[in-house]
Amino acid sequence: MADKIRILQLAPRFPFPEDDGGKIGIANIFKEFARLGAEVTLFAYSDSDIPKSYIEMARNYGRVIVHKHSTANTPLRIIKSALMNHSVYIEKHFP
Repeated sequence: MADKIRILQLAPRFPFPEDDGGKIGIANIFKEFARLGAEVTLFAYSDSDIPKSYIEMARNYGRVIVHKHSTANTPLRIIKSALMNHSVYIEKHFP
């Protein structure tokens, strides 16, 4: 018997409920990996608490890890990225 493929899906925000195009795309990929038989772990950022019902909705498809962290482009992050010669996108994922 073959082992299940294990997939770690990284997401810039928690995709449930699926109420906009970005979330729909991320959630559909997560669901499709699970439908195909993969063991999927979704790691997503969130700047606020996620209701338990949405977490349970996602757990129907795989393991869920939500890391509370804001990825907003703040003036401080923009200045820091310019001074450090890093992209703003990368800079906002570091303290």
